[in-house]
Amino acid sequence: MRRAVFVLVIVVFLAGCVGAPVTSDSHEPEDNTLGIVDGVAHDDDLAISVEDGLTQSELEALATRSMARIEVIRDLEFEETVDIQVMTREEYRESDATTNVSENQTRWQNQVWEAKFVVGQDRDVTDVLDRTFGDAVQGFYSPANEEVVIVTDEDRTKVNKRTLVHELVHVLQDQQFGLDSAPARQDPSLARNGLIEGEAELIPELYFERCEREWSCLEPPAPPIDTDRDVDPGVIHVFIQPYEQGPGFVDAMKERGGWDQVNELHDAHPESTTQIIHPERYPDVRPVNVTVEDRSSKEWRRIDHDPIGETVGQAAIHVMLQHNGVITVEDLFGYSHPTSDGWTGDELVPYVNDDGETGHVWEIEWESTDDAAEFADAFVTLLEERGALERAQESYLIPEAPFEGGFDVRVDGTTVAIVGGPTVESLEGIHGT
Repeated sequence: MRRAVFVLVIVVFLAGCVGAPVTSDSHEPEDNTLGIVDGVAHDDDLAISVEDGLTQSELEALATRSMARIEVIRDLEFEETVDIQVMTREEYRESDATTNVSENQTRWQNQVWEAKFVVGQDRDVTDVLDRTFGDAVQGFYSPANEEVVIVTDEDRTKVNKRTLVHELVHVLQDQQFGLDSAPARQDPSLARNGLIEGEAELIPELYFERCEREWSCLEPPAPPIDTDRDVDPGVIHVFIQPYEQGPGFVDAMKERGGWDQVNELHDAHPESTTQIIHPERYPDVRPVNVTVEDRSSKEWRRIDHDPIGETVGQAAIHVMLQHNGVITVEDLFGYSHPTSDGWTGDELVPYVNDDGETGHVWEIEWESTDDAAEFADAFVTLLEERGALERAQESYLIPEAPFEGGFDVRVDGTTVAIVGGPTVESLEGIHGT
């Protein structure tokens, strides 16, 4: 799957102002002056009309004033302005089409998402991710190209102001701290994005609060909701966790030590979604390193992939249980429940045999034996919800697709080990006792 360093904005969140009143003041630029960017001040009025959309020059003027306002809120300066491009959703889908995905990558990804009971054997994860993000993304910032791209569902002149502000925050992050590639494993990547996306979601909230009381902003009618979007609910529920939980995490850090504390986070990213969900656990409660021992027979081998295993994490485990109806929550995007809150670390390793059949070993470490037992019971309930029949002690068989196969659920103290394969008989070969 293509891994370009794009910072994505998910459609679920984005709505806001798109313009400003129609007079213009000028300011002489001063070096090291917060709130003035390229001669445009944060309190300037702009000669912009939003009814007929924005021309490129109007968009650039709006972006420049938005940068000045971000400086005032964030107490940081932009080093330079940035190119702003607008493309239609169809153009984005065409440009973002996945290419050069190896067979091993496909097998590995499919097995990981199948093990999480989100994407079954009847679908290909690469295709699901492409369609989900193709329909959900509202914009992105490319550090490599130093360019912001806004994706529109209508014509090119219609720009969502909140999306623009969000992406400009990423520009500021890149110029001040650098936006390195995210970690290769899912949970630490989501945790890192809890900071990156959380800050880029919090600042627009602070921005538009000022629109209500001190800055002149113009809010257009809300765009229509497209109910035909091809967005997978389980997949998107995992990936929007940084956007939902990140603002609260960043705000908690800001309360702890001001923007200086947030600045320091860019050199010491949170390490798990648990820390994002529970800010009080940052930085002292760190995830434990879980390594699955290879106990496979000669018929089975680990899929050749870097990294060899995935770290699923609390947020995705929570989504797995919620998505499959095992737990119910009042807050759909709270990602917290007693059954998932005790997570401390995990590793999921996919396997393949010579016939192309796949399986996996997933070891999850919990804070206490009670937490481990509670999760194991919940996972068995998930299997039963999917039609599983008990075949032996700790062994279950789901007889029908899309999650057909055998499963062992083994509990040893604070560790839960789940082994999945095409049949119950295959489980011993994948991970012998």
